[in-house]
Amino acid sequence: STCRKLSDHIRSHLFNKPIISTYRNQSLDELMEETAVLTSELRAIGNNINQIARKINTLKTVPDFKGHLYLFEIQRKRLFDKMQEVSGHTQKIAEKWLQ
Repeated sequence: STCRKLSDHIRSHLFNKPIISTYRNQSLDELMEETAVLTSELRAIGNNINQIARKINTLKTVPDFKGHLYLFEIQRKRLFDKMQEVSGHTQKIAEKWLQ
């Protein structure tokens, strides 16, 4: 129902007030859960990229720079892969929403 608490629901029932029921689409719940997971993964990738950028700004030698640039490329690829995943996920949400 639209009652946020069990006590609200019981009170409405006891005083013969109308209880409004809602339909909950479980597939949208699953999509929202996937969205939360993707968001946390993107946040972690962003943190990794920021750490690598800070480290690159402090490097003094070329070999150190090359190693961290390689790590940056790995994280950049992960970021773009996740962005593709988010795009597909967003498309699924839009299709469900429009039904």
